[in-house]
Amino acid sequence: MNDIQISMLFVLMYGLAVIVLKKKHVIEKYNMSWFGPFIMLRTTKGLFVFDKLAKPKKAWKALGNLGTILLFLGMIGIVYFMFISVKGFLTTIDINGMPEPDKFIAPRNIFLIPGVNEFLPAIWGWIAFVLSVGLHELGHAVMSRVEKVKVNSMGILLAIFPVGGFAEPDNEEIIKVEKKSRVRILVAGVTMNFLLAFVCFSLLFGPVLGAIEPVGETIITGIDENGPAISAGIQNDTIIVGVNGNDVNTIRDFVKYTDRTKPGDTITITGIKDGVQKEYTISTKSTYPDVFKGVEIQAIVTDSPAEKAGLVYGMFITSIDNIKIENPGQFIDFMDTTTPGQTVLVTAVYPENNTVISKTCTLVEKKDESDQNLENGYIGIYYNFLSGTSSTHLMGLNVSTFQAGSYISTLKSIPSMLTTKYGWFLLLALPIYGIDGEGFSGFSGAFQQFFHVTSWAEPFGVLVFWLANALLWTGWLSFYVGLFNCLPAKPLDGGHVAEEYVQFICTRITKDSIKSEIIARKVLFVLSTLFIGTMLFMVAGPYMVHGF
Repeated sequence: MNDIQISMLFVLMYGLAVIVLKKKHVIEKYNMSWFGPFIMLRTTKGLFVFDKLAKPKKAWKALGNLGTILLFLGMIGIVYFMFISVKGFLTTIDINGMPEPDKFIAPRNIFLIPGVNEFLPAIWGWIAFVLSVGLHELGHAVMSRVEKVKVNSMGILLAIFPVGGFAEPDNEEIIKVEKKSRVRILVAGVTMNFLLAFVCFSLLFGPVLGAIEPVGETIITGIDENGPAISAGIQNDTIIVGVNGNDVNTIRDFVKYTDRTKPGDTITITGIKDGVQKEYTISTKSTYPDVFKGVEIQAIVTDSPAEKAGLVYGMFITSIDNIKIENPGQFIDFMDTTTPGQTVLVTAVYPENNTVISKTCTLVEKKDESDQNLENGYIGIYYNFLSGTSSTHLMGLNVSTFQAGSYISTLKSIPSMLTTKYGWFLLLALPIYGIDGEGFSGFSGAFQQFFHVTSWAEPFGVLVFWLANALLWTGWLSFYVGLFNCLPAKPLDGGHVAEEYVQFICTRITKDSIKSEIIARKVLFVLSTLFIGTMLFMVAGPYMVHGF
């Protein structure tokens, strides 16, 4: 069964269960009610807490006034976002026809339900969900008491899964209070969401990420079950930080120090896993496997000496200035002796047809950021670090690299980038897009191994990573709960606030409050239909055309 069929089956089962419970009066018995597809589970216990929280009334009213401004800014933002999305969607249809359904509009991903939505992790997602929805409704309830409006009940909204919470101010009393008070009650939920997001992001991008530093950039990704490495006790996802007493900060360091190893030599690897550093002594194999000796070119830098010399993807560099190059370590050793402006003779072989070329290259200065020594010459290739007679064959392991230092540095710099659109894009799309387009779900699994905690956080160890994950998802989810509620469509908070102001403006013009109320309701009905219809079209359109 696919996602659509499973979703429809769950909805059908849920609907039948609700009908049965309602007929047997179970829903009413336990103080629940049925509202459309939702079950509202109510309680009146604990309402006295709202009165205690509402005591600093001036502060709450000031926060409500600020929240009104934030809601309108959010309203402008989400309407603009929807406009851009619809424009892009229609442009795609015009050029390529209706797009194929993708994971972003899959039924399981439409709603922000942790554990169901594939982008939301179960544990951190539920923590974020409870805090975001809980504080949203707490804001409405407390502001109601600040404005002397009774709160009748509070509870949870269920639709198979818990999808929200609610507080129910007395509607008759809300109608009687002045417009400013009514608006403050309506915007209180959004205000709390934006405030929670601000606090979470401030802590995350401040002291928490400030205490997280990279361990290294070279990770073991595979181990030969019958090789020397597994006999030495080394494990997958170990970060290599040393070779034979030499510090390893990058994979270039790893290659440089290990490729000097000969068959039968003993090599000492220093690795860190789960925060624990160990040394492993590996007795390497006595012979190399049958490999093509040289350095495999994986990519050529545009307008580089390598490109000008005619080197291409897939070739193996086998010698430079008649000095044999059998592995990446030897290539690095040679390049470390060169200088910008130096001319070298490069011999390369294309294994598919054994084509051999020998070309002169005038090395240049390295201009972009890299682990390459800037004082040495630069040829302009990306190469396979495990090619040729790489020592990894002798040790029986595979390694990979991840620029953890650059990644964490970019994460920490996001607040300083918020003066640009790209900075805001990174912040608001961080869990889905990430820094490199692969998404950032927090610190866990192999990704976490690249980092360790320092300074004030060192005594807390892994708890700091957990805190970072909780702050990331709570801040992100709370922001979007608040932003979505800014949409000028009923029954969202933004829709009710928009109706209040449309009615206010119409009353000033027509001097007729009853007529203005009717106009305001019609305007919001049109807006609600437009926005909800647009979202349904963008989600359902691809499935209607291409099938489920």
